[in-house]
Amino acid sequence: MFKIDEKEIVKLTCDLIRKKTVNPPGNEHLTKEIVISAMKKLGMRIEIKEKKKGRTNVIGRIGKGKPSIALISHMDVVPAGEGWKTDPFNPVIKNGKIFGRGSLDNKGMFATSYAAIKVFLKKHSKFKGTIFLLAVADEEVGSELGMKWLLDEGFKVDFAIIPDSGLLNKAIIGEKGLLWLKIISFGKQAHGSTPNLGINAIEKLAKLILRLQKIDFGKGFNPAFDAATLNIGQIEGGYAPNIVPARATVRIDIRYPLGIKKEDILRKINKEIKKLKNEDSKSNFKLEIQEAKIPHLVPENSPLCKKFLEAAKELKIPMELTTVGGITVGKEMFFSGIPSICHYATKKELAHMANEYVEVKNLVKSAELYALVLEKLIFQT
Repeated sequence: MFKIDEKEIVKLTCDLIRKKTVNPPGNEHLTKEIVISAMKKLGMRIEIKEKKKGRTNVIGRIGKGKPSIALISHMDVVPAGEGWKTDPFNPVIKNGKIFGRGSLDNKGMFATSYAAIKVFLKKHSKFKGTIFLLAVADEEVGSELGMKWLLDEGFKVDFAIIPDSGLLNKAIIGEKGLLWLKIISFGKQAHGSTPNLGINAIEKLAKLILRLQKIDFGKGFNPAFDAATLNIGQIEGGYAPNIVPARATVRIDIRYPLGIKKEDILRKINKEIKKLKNEDSKSNFKLEIQEAKIPHLVPENSPLCKKFLEAAKELKIPMELTTVGGITVGKEMFFSGIPSICHYATKKELAHMANEYVEVKNLVKSAELYALVLEKLIFQT
């Protein structure tokens, strides 16, 4: 159906991996010339946007009018970490796999997106619509200098494919909501040898944590999601073993499905705080919301989902539309009025791991898929 240039995908992926764009600090500008060169080969009009010097976003576009479709990859990567068998920034090709930091997340996926657009344009030199190819900054630490900022600056398309999250046979159309909470426990400092003269803030907080872990946040949620989760992610408190701590803090990560409200979660947490204070008058807590995002779900009967499934079926990829607890720029896109699908060219969870790799055949298969989705969206919607 589409003849993908495998060698070109491999070369482009490797060229990008060699540019060390670990975030922080990012330095996405190191990939700028490679990205621009690729976009020029497609005949794209190119725009460079930076909120902060060196944190480069490159936007390429071709065509005009509707529908408008964007393929969006990010150029920053997480730190290499430990456990690598090869130099993470010197790509190695072995047994049909490209090893290197960013091979999957997300530089190989940019190469795949480029290849998809290239074969589409070769088949359809004339078409009605606009295709965007984006190489954005700052995705790994929140996208404040990347996609979030571009959306705030007015970036708008009808549909987006985000090759970042999911699996080869699992496309992400929804994400849970997020609540990051901070609870401070206040006590009274005293000498460790006379704890009866103080109020141990850590002990009070520990009692509360045990209660919070038992909360049932509800079962009547959208069946596309699984249940809410609560993670005790960070605890701080005390100065020394011989001091009764007067203050202790816990930070909590809650992910919740569509159909459960943030307000209900907070109500249940506050109820446990109140119950503990009634049972123990010396307990004293303060609850703070540090970050909050609500759940989202792209309807399965939307044109984007329908065409994505149709394309996968034609290519004999057994595709499932699903949801995750993680947060991608897909959420920002959704609440900016842009339905998106997240998808990865892998059958295993490999992003952020030591010895990260991507199979070349999966990059090629994903390029075929994206090209066919482009064709269906442009000519059948």
